[in-house]
Amino acid sequence: VVKINRLLRVMVVFNRYKQKIRSSGLESSSFTMLGLGARLICILLFLNHLLCCGWYWIGQSSLSDTGFSWLDQEISADGLTYRDATSTFQYLTALHWAFTQMTPGSMAVVPQNSIERSWNVMCLVIGLFVSALLISQLSARMVRVQTLNHDRLHQMDLLNRFLTEKGVPRILAQRIRRQIRERALVEKPLTVQDVPS
Repeated sequence: VVKINRLLRVMVVFNRYKQKIRSSGLESSSFTMLGLGARLICILLFLNHLLCCGWYWIGQSSLSDTGFSWLDQEISADGLTYRDATSTFQYLTALHWAFTQMTPGSMAVVPQNSIERSWNVMCLVIGLFVSALLISQLSARMVRVQTLNHDRLHQMDLLNRFLTEKGVPRILAQRIRRQIRERALVEKPLTVQDVPS
């Protein structure tokens, strides 16, 4: 309950900053991409945390059909196991393991029983879908941003060509470009014709 409350507070703060960015006219394609990237990274971190906790719980449980778990693997030559390590090291190892299930990374920790192997396979399938979702979301957003910016970039190219052909002085041309960029950031109020029927 406390974690959900914190998450809701973070979402409220994020929405406030989003509204401030919109009201100040700073929202652009780069901010949009940055926001999407930040959200996807947070989702990825949270998902990996859940997988990590599941992996750790399975290692701690007594559900093993072989009598061993990943926590029984040796870390060093003198016989120290993951079970003997600090809880921070165990968590970071489990988190590292979770990230390797989402990416093509490698890890020395491997399943030692059937339940751990099943969890591993399930995490690999989840990782496949999450990777595909991540790539598709970023690609779709990039295409959308390029499409939205295409007309504006084309108009700026035409303006630059016009200013060059007419021999407009460089300083005046810079002022004209800056004025047009500033006016493009101002949102025009919607009219009845803008709303689809």
